[in-house]
Amino acid sequence: MSIMDNVTGPPKAMPLHLLEEITDGFSEGRKLGGGTYGDVYLGVHKDGEKIAVKVLKNALNLDDKQFEKEYHNIASLHHKNIVRLIGYCNETQREFITHDERTVLAEKTKRMLCFEYMHNGSLDKFISDESNGHNWLTRYAIIKGISEGLEYLHEKLNPPMYHLDLKPANVLLDENMSPKIADFGLSRLVGGDKTHFTENRIGTHGYIPPEHIDAGAISTKSDVYSFGVVIIKIMAGRDGYLRSAEMSSQQFINLVHTDWMNRIRATPVGMYSIQVRRCIEIALSCVETDRDKRPSIGLVVTGLNKTESRSHVLDPLRSQPSLPTSQLCPCITTDHKMLDILKEKLISYQLRITDSRSMEHLVTITTACDPEVGTTSKSEPVRPRIKIIRDYEEGLRMTISMDAHSTKPW
Repeated sequence: MSIMDNVTGPPKAMPLHLLEEITDGFSEGRKLGGGTYGDVYLGVHKDGEKIAVKVLKNALNLDDKQFEKEYHNIASLHHKNIVRLIGYCNETQREFITHDERTVLAEKTKRMLCFEYMHNGSLDKFISDESNGHNWLTRYAIIKGISEGLEYLHEKLNPPMYHLDLKPANVLLDENMSPKIADFGLSRLVGGDKTHFTENRIGTHGYIPPEHIDAGAISTKSDVYSFGVVIIKIMAGRDGYLRSAEMSSQQFINLVHTDWMNRIRATPVGMYSIQVRRCIEIALSCVETDRDKRPSIGLVVTGLNKTESRSHVLDPLRSQPSLPTSQLCPCITTDHKMLDILKEKLISYQLRITDSRSMEHLVTITTACDPEVGTTSKSEPVRPRIKIIRDYEEGLRMTISMDAHSTKPW
């Protein structure tokens, strides 16, 4: 029987001997990572399927009732941006140990949580990989996915759940680079959107809001603060948060915005300009010192959704097939005005396009072709320089000049 047979149903009990077998006895070679609350190992079933096995440290001192509560908290979570719990292990064994220079037989409880395996590792690794530095759409999708996962925890659950240790190392990426929030070792269920207090400071330095450092206060705004730091690091690198403290908010916004515009210069940057700026504005609002000035995660998601509708960012991989490439120049929708285009024959077609949110749009595509060339496979289309003027809802007018064939620069 496959270890993943029950993947769509409730998590199931997994025997310790099976977990030892698929992790090579929890060998160092199978270790994926570790933290305060336990180490994580890669488990590979004989059929090739993989899971992540988190071995909880004995220092947790959880009794069976506490473990059962924590397990049920995690098992109740069902969201595309929350890592899925597949199974658990809670077994007590008798082992010989040394105590006061004597060998005695003692009972030892071993507890483990088994999760779906994330093929692309943690967001922390992704941020550190310089080769990923120019991919804005991937980074935006990660920001959006984390926000939707937090929205589920804060606003869709009753009572809401706090994460309390949100950081890049606790955001995992699947084979499609979709983010999933992980490691709820510090999570706790609370009643209502209230502020609670704890004597023990929890979380990771650099992601903890000031009210928790000063007074031990925790609320949904604690996670919002941590999320703001995560966004800044996604957009400005590991040292981004420190840099943000060295200048005014507007200076930092302009710095990050300019940096990203330079990175994606080869694309129609106007499509992403407002989205980039808005994301860094949201990040800075999330890390406000006064928690009452931070937005709820629901408002953050709404703000991100608005950037998508205003930027009209379409996913080219989901577009329907169009005309032969020998005839086409880049698509220009009807809400653009074309200026300074070569005075050649213009042809318009209607095309149904699906965007990244699976919404269909019927758009008019205007293309230019050379009437003297024809439509053979050897023909080359006209390669005009196109100037696009775009009026955004914010009242911003932006002019962009771009090469009609970005793969063949002028």
